[in-house]
Amino acid sequence: MKKFVAVSLMVMMVWVSPQGLAHSGPPVPTPVGLAEIAVAFEWDFDATEITAERISDQLYVLFGAGGNIAVSVGAQGVLVVDDQFPALADKIRAAIKNLGGNQVDFAVNTHWHFDHADGNQFLGPDGAWIVAQANSRAKMTQDQVINLVSIAYDQKAYPPAALPVMTFEDQMQFHFNGQVIDLMHFGAAHTTGDTAVIFRGDNAVHLGDVYNNSGYPFIDAGNGGSIDGIIAFCEGNARANQQGYRGGARPWPAVELPGIGRLHRDAERYPLTNDGSDRRGRIA
Repeated sequence: MKKFVAVSLMVMMVWVSPQGLAHSGPPVPTPVGLAEIAVAFEWDFDATEITAERISDQLYVLFGAGGNIAVSVGAQGVLVVDDQFPALADKIRAAIKNLGGNQVDFAVNTHWHFDHADGNQFLGPDGAWIVAQANSRAKMTQDQVINLVSIAYDQKAYPPAALPVMTFEDQMQFHFNGQVIDLMHFGAAHTTGDTAVIFRGDNAVHLGDVYNNSGYPFIDAGNGGSIDGIIAFCEGNARANQQGYRGGARPWPAVELPGIGRLHRDAERYPLTNDGSDRRGRIA
């Protein structure tokens, strides 16, 4: 998978230039289904193990195949951020039970891409209330093509039970399991419907694929993403994380949850929030 991703990202870096973005990204290969994508990314759902890492007594992250899942477990129930794939449903349910949770009450999608939201297809029928930024829900209601450069995915419209039942434009707030959880949208970035999920009580933020900690960021230029949008989103997230706390400003989150890859702890910053314009010049 690493070789496939590296080649794809090197090609993508060429196409996130202003000229490339003006043409809505690179040429689109013939779209394929999940079986072909799984082979390309070396996903074996039968062999995949779901592992957990503790952030606090009430917040964890699950790693498996696809996007990282944040799990808030407490007296009020279970809230997850992103949900991977239906093929992993039993393993994800078991992992949440091992953390002390039961049925998922709320599922927040950081965006509409299949590796982060296909799990809606089991969580929705299970009874979870699914939440997403309005643009992401709109994308889920129709067939989409995601151009991964070396391969393209044919993402079909989700059935009604897998669609978000609650949406927001710019921000939404939960009071859940003893803390404030802010959902923030700062404009098109990785896609047109990205959400940063800020767990105020745990000083943690899930950034979805706006922050990819496994390599260069993938920007879905064919569906409205841009590097300028990524930078603006990160800057907006940085401002939001300095606000909303009792007693005034608070340092950068102690934990950043990327859409893919390991956690960032101890106030490490996503590089684009430090010198975004300089990095944009070097990438584009």
